[in-house]
Amino acid sequence: MRRFKLFSAFPQFCAAALIFLSAAAYATDTPASGAQSAEAQKSASVESNEFETTRQAAMRGDVEAQNALALLYANGHSVPRDDGKAIEWFRRAADQGYVRAQTNLGFMHDNGYGVSKDESQAAKWYQKSAEQGYAQAQYELFLRYRAGRGVRQDDAQALEWLRKAAEGGIGVAQYLLGLRYEQGRGVPEDAIKAVEWYEKAAEQGDVLARHELFLMYRTGRGVDKSDAKAVEWLRKTNRQGYADAQTAIVHIEERDKHRDLHRFATFAAVLALLKLVKWDVPKLVVRGVQTVKRRNH
Repeated sequence: MRRFKLFSAFPQFCAAALIFLSAAAYATDTPASGAQSAEAQKSASVESNEFETTRQAAMRGDVEAQNALALLYANGHSVPRDDGKAIEWFRRAADQGYVRAQTNLGFMHDNGYGVSKDESQAAKWYQKSAEQGYAQAQYELFLRYRAGRGVRQDDAQALEWLRKAAEGGIGVAQYLLGLRYEQGRGVPEDAIKAVEWYEKAAEQGDVLARHELFLMYRTGRGVDKSDAKAVEWLRKTNRQGYADAQTAIVHIEERDKHRDLHRFATFAAVLALLKLVKWDVPKLVVRGVQTVKRRNH
């Protein structure tokens, strides 16, 4: 994704602080050596050869190559960025039914890259891909039916596509489906199923799912209460640090509008920041979680 919206000034500050600290930790003052310059030239030559090989395959009608070539143009890799050419090559592959290209074409329409922004066209291409079973497109359709973007708002359709995306292995969809079972939103309340979906998402590294599992084991909801397992999930949440905290901030508005998630996104950023400066994270984490839960009862 090229552009992101953060939901408040404080998480934005946290993300900036985290980026600054990470950069400070790894930055060096060493100038590029002659050997490094030669390596860069060699790399550029390899990229040029790979581009030409991809272009030739795309010209022969290879849909994977057409999609790959479009991505090179869209991201400005090996060639100057050109959204118009990216659209052209995505469309060639999409018209042949290639699901990744259909999803990418939907993304381009969704954001107005190389074409006028058109959420209806975006939804159309996501639908084509989703109906062929592509899980990422199914998740995109869930977001659109939930919010009424490019399609008529429809909670039943949103839930259907969310379930398909979760079954297709999209971690964030698995987390959100678990959240719906925990809260009884659109499905019968079922803490056991909530835990099942949280575990699937957590296995893929979803930080919010890991946080929920910590809470479930700490309170014995949907599982046998276990302080040992609660601490295990807490440590896994903490271990992910900066990268997943930033992901939580960036994607929080798309994940869910429930107020607990808004709070946890900020909390996740603070957690990662505390970890970087080596404060006593575990004690502060438990206190913060208790505050969040208490406010909602």
